[in-house]
Amino acid sequence: ERRWFNSIYYSFSSNLLNYQLRRKGEGDFDRKKFLVSDNRLSLSAPQKLFGRLVLNPAFNYQESWYWIFKTNLSEAFPISGNSTARRGTYSASLSANTVLYGTVRPRIGRLEGIRHVMTPSASLAWQPEFTRKQEYISYTGRGGSGAKRKAMAFGLNNLFQIKTRSAANGEEVEKKLDLFYVNFSSGYNFLAEERKLSNLSTVLRSTAVKNLDVAASVIHDLHDQSGELKLLSPRWLTFSLDTRLNLRGTWEEAAVTSQPGQTEGLGEVEAPEIEDYDAGSLLSRVTQSWSLNLSHRYSQARGGAKTHWVNSSLRLPLTRCWLLSYQNRYDFSEEKVTEQTFEFYRDMHCWEGRITWVATGFREGYYFRINIKALPEVKIEKSRGGLREVFF
Repeated sequence: ERRWFNSIYYSFSSNLLNYQLRRKGEGDFDRKKFLVSDNRLSLSAPQKLFGRLVLNPAFNYQESWYWIFKTNLSEAFPISGNSTARRGTYSASLSANTVLYGTVRPRIGRLEGIRHVMTPSASLAWQPEFTRKQEYISYTGRGGSGAKRKAMAFGLNNLFQIKTRSAANGEEVEKKLDLFYVNFSSGYNFLAEERKLSNLSTVLRSTAVKNLDVAASVIHDLHDQSGELKLLSPRWLTFSLDTRLNLRGTWEEAAVTSQPGQTEGLGEVEAPEIEDYDAGSLLSRVTQSWSLNLSHRYSQARGGAKTHWVNSSLRLPLTRCWLLSYQNRYDFSEEKVTEQTFEFYRDMHCWEGRITWVATGFREGYYFRINIKALPEVKIEKSRGGLREVFF
């Protein structure tokens, strides 16, 4: 039987920084030299209570060791030269979560059931204020934070699923489909003098339709402009909608394969000069693949500008050796195509070539290159508009 102490986990890490700086200052060189060793210890003990509730207490301790060497910059700080110091900070946290299920079985047609999965979670973080040896952090930029902290975060994740039943090959088959997610998150700062409650974030996402991903998010301020709490009438701050469509496909086509006595040119095969060979023996099946990706985004901030654009990219083999890649970005706010890129790729056996043409956009220009596949640095290239890289 697993006991509570079987779920205690710990980790320890340590690193050493040797820092030296020498730069030209006013009249003389500014110098800085120090060693810092950061050591971290973490403890956690997740426990499952009542078969459903998961509690996870955690404790973190960080200790930093400083060796400061005497330089002109160390003397400008309230740090004595050739000194050592030790500084420790610690913090604690407690998190809890559980999973709740609700199921409805309407049995309408092929629909067997609808399930709602809720995952509420909450966490509490605490750290006292540390002011000891603060000058060493200012001088080296290393060490644990000394800020006081007492805050809570909470959220609620929702997943809606359906189960269907259908007949396949004379047998009944059950299928489960995730319809959409709806997640809420916020927090509470006990140390804040005003606006203690954090903004409410809401995210809705669905991948129920094959190859389609739709996500919407909105952030609400739970206070009015004067800082008064308004739980029943929050103000929206930002809204965004993202849509992605990914389509892919393949097809097979006949291709000529090399036989003994044949020679290959740049991507082409020359048949031997034999009158009575079997042409069918020189054919093989080659699989070609294509892809089309569309992404759309609309976002707006309260009192701010809108962002609205759509990106499209296409990858299409024109022949067995030629490949076309295309990218396009249309900005609805500007009502024009802001960037458009074509690339033609040619497979030439041991060599490969490509032509990249940026027709519109701030990178407008072209890039031409032929190189050996095994030795890409052996190449011939030419460009206009400062293009020096392949974009696909």
